[in-house]
Amino acid sequence: MSESLTVQIKPYERINDKELAELISENLFHTQGVTPSMLVEGAIMKYGLLRIIIFLLLFFFLAFNTLAFSDLGTIAKIAVSVILEASVIFLLYGYIFPTKEMRRLKKEVPGMIAKELSDVKGKFMLPGSHFWLAMMKESENSDAEKIVGCVLVEPYDAKKDYTSIMGDSDVSGEVAQLRRMSVDASIRRQGIGGKLIAEVKKFCLQNGYKTLMLTTFPSNKVAISFYQKLGFVYKKKVLVNFFSYPLPVAVLVMKL
Repeated sequence: MSESLTVQIKPYERINDKELAELISENLFHTQGVTPSMLVEGAIMKYGLLRIIIFLLLFFFLAFNTLAFSDLGTIAKIAVSVILEASVIFLLYGYIFPTKEMRRLKKEVPGMIAKELSDVKGKFMLPGSHFWLAMMKESENSDAEKIVGCVLVEPYDAKKDYTSIMGDSDVSGEVAQLRRMSVDASIRRQGIGGKLIAEVKKFCLQNGYKTLMLTTFPSNKVAISFYQKLGFVYKKKVLVNFFSYPLPVAVLVMKL
């Protein structure tokens, strides 16, 4: 990015909400997605390791008993049963479940984002909440600007406390939640994300917040590393009810 194409962080104004929604939707799954490891971890968190082991044993004995009338020896029956069980698990958790969930998310999330952004001023430009846009000139010889990034901060619902952070000893006072952080993929690593976070922190301090939190997929290693460099601490993983299958999200927290 050349020096003349500077990026400015501005409070939200209705410029092109369709373009804004498309930016968020298109960037949402660039560096994250539903992975087999997330599905396995989510199942363990939801059902417990003991229940899963019992289920796997029952599946094994079912497969083994199905082969009872075959001419295979005992060792062969055990081997076939193990291979069959492993194949089913690999097919479900390695391909079917993650593929199905990603298709659902990519189909449904853009509409959800567009609906959420239908009234930004009425929903998010309120006391304690704010929405910023990162704007860049379309060319050196033009005054026209395009949206290349955005971020939202709003009060965290401490009563619902869907990430279970309010009981943690290092979380106190008013908590803000960072959402809809997005930067155009074509101009990342130019400091735009850092500028957006700086505005968020400044706003939070001015409005009496003591803690800033966010959630993302555990598979989003790039974003997690970025947030940690800016002072966020990887707090925990929790299950949320948004997904079709038990899936964890990573919770990151920053003391202000």
